[in-house]
Amino acid sequence: MRLILCVDDRMGVCFAGRRQSRDTRVCEDIVRELGEGELFVLPISRALLEGLGARLRVSSDPIGEAKGIDGSAVFLEACEMPRELSDFDAVTLYRWGRSYPADRYFEADLSRYRLKSRVTFVGTSHEKITKETYVI
Repeated sequence: MRLILCVDDRMGVCFAGRRQSRDTRVCEDIVRELGEGELFVLPISRALLEGLGARLRVSSDPIGEAKGIDGSAVFLEACEMPRELSDFDAVTLYRWGRSYPADRYFEADLSRYRLKSRVTFVGTSHEKITKETYVI
């Protein structure tokens, strides 16, 4: 199972319930990379990803529901971030290259993962978005 997040330079993910992840090209990249796998999201993320061709599963417990489903991914935003990553064999971070106000952060330890790839592309909201994929 893969965890997907959008983060700023300080690993912030949202501020006062406002997402940092509203970039169309990031959303398209998530769907393209997932392929036929299912994407589990919170209700707040439905409008962001619906209509892009993803096999979207909306849930109040996306991590719990995605467990054990091969090829699945969990996209999180505007919620408490997991501190324990034992359920995930991969983590993808989309980095904005900026620091925004944030009240929720991704603080989990990525030390057991290795950086598999780092790709930079132009987004619709940022001139430079860096996608990092970590695997066990």
